[in-house]
Amino acid sequence: DESVVKESSAYPIRILTQDDELRTVKCLQPLVLRHSNEISLGDFLKKHYTVDGELNSSNIVIAGINPPLETPIDWLSRNLSHPDSFLYICLL
Repeated sequence: DESVVKESSAYPIRILTQDDELRTVKCLQPLVLRHSNEISLGDFLKKHYTVDGELNSSNIVIAGINPPLETPIDWLSRNLSHPDSFLYICLL
């Protein structure tokens, strides 16, 4: 059935800034219909953090890389989280 939704789960995320600000967000994965887009890194940051200036991948570092803003937050959490289960997003 195409209306089946994915199970929801929480992703613990920490956003760090140059101002030494640390914000912890417990992001609930949105219920997503099959064949639709999941929330991207760019959309997540716009929703959970006020960004001064232009948001682009060159000023975002996760696990030592600059992921594209289109990368699903679900993928980032599953593949780039630290051993403490948090996904650390550094804003430069």
